[in-house]
Amino acid sequence: MLRLTLRQARSTAGRLLLAGVAVALGAGFVAAVLLTSALFTRTITNAVAAQYAGADVVVRTNSGLPITDAQLAALDGAPGIAAAEGRVDDGVALVGPSGTEYVTLRSTSTTPALADPAASRLSAGELPRASGQLALGAAAASRLGVGVGGTVSVRYYPLTGSSAAQATAQQADQETGAVDAPVTVVGLLRDDEASRFTSSADALAAPADAVTWTASRFGDLPDGTPRGGYSTALVVDAPGTSPEQARDVVAQRLAAEGLAVQTGDWDPSRGWTGQSPPLDVLTVPQVVDRSVDDALGGTRILTAVVLAFAAVALFVATTVITNTFSVVVAQRTHQLALLRCVGATTAQVHRSVLAEAAVLGLVASAVGVLAGTGLAAVAGVVLTHFAPGVSLPAGVVLTPAAVLVPLAVGTGATVLAALAPARAATRVSPLAALRPAAAPDLRTRTSRVRLAVSLVLLVGGTALLAGGALFATGALDGVLGEVAAGGTWTTYGLAAAVLGGTASFTGVLVGQVFLVPRTVALVGRLVSRAGGAPARLAALNAVRNPRRTASTAGALLIGTTLVALMVVGAATTSRTLDAALDRQYPVDVEVGTVPTGPGRYGGALPAAVVQGLAAVDGITASTSVLTSQVSLVPGDTRRSGGDSASGSVLDAVAAPAASLQRVLADPAAVAGLQPGAVVFPLDVAERLGVHDGDEVTLRPTTTTTTTTDDGGSSGFTSADLSAPGVLLTARVTQLGGQAVALDPSVLRQVDPAAAASALWLRLAPGTDPVEVSGRVQSVVTSADSATGSDGAAAGQEPVSVTSQASERAAYQHLIDTMLLVVVGLLAVAVVIALVGVANTLSLSVIERTRENAVLRALGLTRGQLRRMLALEGALVAGVGGLLGVVLGSLYGWAGAASLLGGVATAGGDAIWTPALPWARLGLLLAVAVLAGLAASVLPARRAVRTPPVAALADR
Repeated sequence: MLRLTLRQARSTAGRLLLAGVAVALGAGFVAAVLLTSALFTRTITNAVAAQYAGADVVVRTNSGLPITDAQLAALDGAPGIAAAEGRVDDGVALVGPSGTEYVTLRSTSTTPALADPAASRLSAGELPRASGQLALGAAAASRLGVGVGGTVSVRYYPLTGSSAAQATAQQADQETGAVDAPVTVVGLLRDDEASRFTSSADALAAPADAVTWTASRFGDLPDGTPRGGYSTALVVDAPGTSPEQARDVVAQRLAAEGLAVQTGDWDPSRGWTGQSPPLDVLTVPQVVDRSVDDALGGTRILTAVVLAFAAVALFVATTVITNTFSVVVAQRTHQLALLRCVGATTAQVHRSVLAEAAVLGLVASAVGVLAGTGLAAVAGVVLTHFAPGVSLPAGVVLTPAAVLVPLAVGTGATVLAALAPARAATRVSPLAALRPAAAPDLRTRTSRVRLAVSLVLLVGGTALLAGGALFATGALDGVLGEVAAGGTWTTYGLAAAVLGGTASFTGVLVGQVFLVPRTVALVGRLVSRAGGAPARLAALNAVRNPRRTASTAGALLIGTTLVALMVVGAATTSRTLDAALDRQYPVDVEVGTVPTGPGRYGGALPAAVVQGLAAVDGITASTSVLTSQVSLVPGDTRRSGGDSASGSVLDAVAAPAASLQRVLADPAAVAGLQPGAVVFPLDVAERLGVHDGDEVTLRPTTTTTTTTDDGGSSGFTSADLSAPGVLLTARVTQLGGQAVALDPSVLRQVDPAAAASALWLRLAPGTDPVEVSGRVQSVVTSADSATGSDGAAAGQEPVSVTSQASERAAYQHLIDTMLLVVVGLLAVAVVIALVGVANTLSLSVIERTRENAVLRALGLTRGQLRRMLALEGALVAGVGGLLGVVLGSLYGWAGAASLLGGVATAGGDAIWTPALPWARLGLLLAVAVLAGLAASVLPARRAVRTPPVAALADR
């Protein structure tokens, strides 16, 4: 029976080809994901291991206490220990001719085995050998404007009393206690691209200097503890000693010094019950394993997510396989009946179909593994291009999991998809061999139970999805009050929305046998009116087998639904975030002075800043804004039939309404601003209980400053009740931010000292916000430098730049990148679905060979036959794509609202109108229709090449 099964598989290889392609795509997807994940794992493993090159044992502190020279001395002469050195891994600020930069610092080693890896990074000069020397990364050196032989200053903060003489000699800053120690750059280092995955030093210094410069990190330790030392110690074992033996010796020596140590049994995430956490004494492989686990936490989650997309692709592939074997089994009815006549049992027939499916799945999965290996190799090449300094493993290593899992998954999916056709094969009666051969009839009656289940899932899931979205966004908080308020109900709402969306889509899939054929018939009637006889025949053929049509279009429906979901969800998320950012930051860019004391705003912006920003390209409008604080006191708000608004200290801004309208994202928000009015942002008004049209009284504020025990100061700002108030009419609008807007004359009346401490900027449409914001920052930095190296010392308050436009651009870039990646992953499922369309048309041509011959004999031309098959493919694919676009748009909108939660509320009403990117959705639908047309090319070619006489011959 096995030999017969293999012969049957070979004889129908052409019919099984497209099903095999679908399996190969799904299995290849799984293999590529697993191999790429393994590639990243090995890459990060190599990068982590490179940090400890030459060492066999690593000692790390977990308590914040330093490892001291005295503790390291206890390891000298220990059996099995060749060398032990401390290492500093910290950061310092370097001051160079071109600016100041914070860099990571590592101490050098004197042991050759530990020093060689650092020496291999040298691109010029030498490693530091004495105090006052520094080796610097090439990129950092370029930014600081220094080369080999040049001088930079290390800015550090010595501990009180530990370096008093040195601090005096080097003129420590009297306010901050900072010391600028000049050092000579003796070497340049190649920039290590592996730092993308692990910590890598930008600068190397002698151990004594590194300990001195980083001593401040231990300044908060209790009295009596060491005030300087190392965070890590590296140990080299002696010849003939294993790393594990050396580790145990190190642990014993340190324990004898009174230190708590552990050699790998303690998990830091579980906490520590002793007086202080122990020292880690680990072999290098142990350290690498822990570091890789930490580094790959997000990567493993990403791998799981991508494998979920692979599962979607394989699920779509099963529909192709089921259709294929259903037609093959139907066409073998006569052959199967003959087998039953000669003694084959139903179990043997069942096993033969499943064995054929297993062979197809195994062969196709093997091809998929080869294709996935190629994709993983391409991923390695891409990673090498974008990170040339990363040490990548040589070639792609085929792990057992990367080979066996895709083979098992692909083969298993194929066998599972063939279960229903195999069961149908067992129902063939031996008497069927005595009947004349006839065209297979695959029509099946739909079940009322299926319809009922579908409706329950669809209606119930939709209701749950809608309710969950309302709860997640907080839309019901005003109706249900405190019962619905809070983060817990938001979480419940999200869970309900996910469950409802899953249930409703399951209902669509269960009921697609009712939905898809009727939709195809409806669209087919519209098409047939304009397409003549070929269109009418295509519409009739598309619904001849409702279950197969539903299965074929349903496969494409799944893919296009998920793609449309991501497209609409991303567009809705982007628009909602934009609205939320507009309400938080009403302008594109804000430049303002930073207050240096409690209870006050900064002083006026320097004239040099204002003049410099006027010449920046990409800015279309700007306006100076007065800033201050005002107070709203209980009882000062007067409105009929209500309690007084709650008191609060409010931020206030003031500028002429016309000037504000030129720079605000929503100019209408200040349309009601005039000398007798105050504009409240909606969020502020709701918090204070102020309504549009209320009369409010604003008063100035006063700040009470107290001195703390440590010599610092703190301030408390409150309403100045001794000062007269100003009666104004409240206007509640969609003005963003948390500050109320006033006319300048009103704010000066409340606070005569209010200064023009802010400049609001509007960017030109189409400009790069990041680039323009960079220009703004450069102007501010240049103006600050012109006042002296220390703006604060010169009496000038620091100036900050807040760019809401850049933040919006960053969100948009993140959303676009996510959309590109996810749509790329889902494209595999769509391609498999389109393979299914081509497969269905091919099998339909085989089924209708004699029917097509009759049509040709009755006068249907070859061109009309091609057109009929093309319209049939486009009709099935188009309906699947159309339903997917509609469903995906609804799910994308509801999903974005549920996931955004409170952010959706912060965006106002933006979330309740779905953002439909018509161009992208139209392109998705057009791709589905065009792919359906393309899928008909090969089946049509076969159909028109068969002569009518040969097709009518009795088979």
